Amino acid sequence: MQGIVVTGPVAQEPEYTALIDELVQFRDGLLEGGPSDRTLSEAAQVRPTTIGNWLRRGQLPQEIDQLLRLVRAVRGWAENAGLTSRPEVAALLDEELWKRAHEAEARRRADGTRSVVLAAQGREVLARMRPGDPLTDVTDPFRLEVHRAIGTEVAGLPNLPAYVERKHDRDLAEVVAQAAAGTSQIAVLVGGSSTGKTRAC
Repeated sequence: MQGIVVTGPVAQEPEYTALIDELVQFRDGLLEGGPSDRTLSEAAQVRPTTIGNWLRRGQLPQEIDQLLRLVRAVRGWAENAGLTSRPEVAALLDEELWKRAHEAEARRRADGTRSVVLAAQGREVLARMRPGDPLTDVTDPFRLEVHRAIGTEVAGLPNLPAYVERKHDRDLAEVVAQAAAGTSQIAVLVGGSSTGKTRAC
């Protein structure tokens, strides 16, 4: 066990995750694996799987009292082993240190969550500001002002006839492919009225 060095008020306190690592090393080393997750869960009044999550740094105890009950259980084992007279052990099991570390970690995680939420909100605003709609969102071709076909208002027939690809479609597809690959392109499609310009685009 490396121990925690406390030299006075200017000493930098260890982060919560570092304290958890120290506690696990202390339990697995000098305390020879005790107390078990089940014993700690009874002391903290939570499930053993929750203790496992806490000790593997995946989950922060929501209530400081739960964490302090865990620290007290470890201190009880340390007292029985005659280890609490060691300065590094006393420092590791100092409840005030755990309170400050827990508070700082909870604040850090809350700030991280807030940043993620703000970033998501920012992306949503930018998406709403983007002009037009993605073509993948358009299921009605008439929203794009495609002309209705003449004489198709017959039961059983689609609103638009099947699209027949022409040479200009292949030319347009090449321009789109180059733009999608990062080379800006512009194309102008010219034709008479109702020749399929809008539908092609």
